[in-house]
Amino acid sequence: MSQGSEREPLTTKGLRIGVDASYLLVHQLLPERTGWEVTGDYQWKRNWFAATEFGAEQVHVDRSNFKYDLQGGYFKLGFDYDVLKSEFTDDIVTVGLRYGVSRYKHRAADITIENYWGPIQESIREESFNGNWVELVLGMKAELFFMKNVFIGWSIRSGIYLWGKRDTRMDAYVIPGYGSGEKNITITYNWTLSYRIPFKKEIISKPPK
Repeated sequence: MSQGSEREPLTTKGLRIGVDASYLLVHQLLPERTGWEVTGDYQWKRNWFAATEFGAEQVHVDRSNFKYDLQGGYFKLGFDYDVLKSEFTDDIVTVGLRYGVSRYKHRAADITIENYWGPIQESIREESFNGNWVELVLGMKAELFFMKNVFIGWSIRSGIYLWGKRDTRMDAYVIPGYGSGEKNITITYNWTLSYRIPFKKEIISKPPK
């Protein structure tokens, strides 16, 4: 191949905005849970991306012996590092870190407790709580070959709870953005569809031979 026909290694810098489609699957498996998440990342160096996610979750459980409601939101901020380091594609395989914050409130009503003297009904009034955690992230994003700047991706996340105000009366069904309210380590996932707003293309400089 002649020098004039060689491809130049390029990288496209831009802001990528997406949505987490995994909430659709979660709602099918667990109808009491609904939610949404918006994702974003920005490439500030060849292999480094500033990354964020924010969203909200709601839980509504209606059983014969109790009713439970939770709602809250969350925000995550951190970075991803591309370990693929491909010179001729914008597909990425990343490891990353997030710091997450959640604010939520929950309550339980019509709690029926059976005993020898007959059923007793109680309730747990609504209060607000919060949680903070770090998240280890492994993921990938691939550009659709038939649609420029549109990416599909997935990630697996391990959350490590740090601190916050937890309910001592009952565990939260879920801490929005984190996972189970009774666990100090969680494993979650997401599946994203995103669009990159391209800002510029840069030729990757190569060291002289």
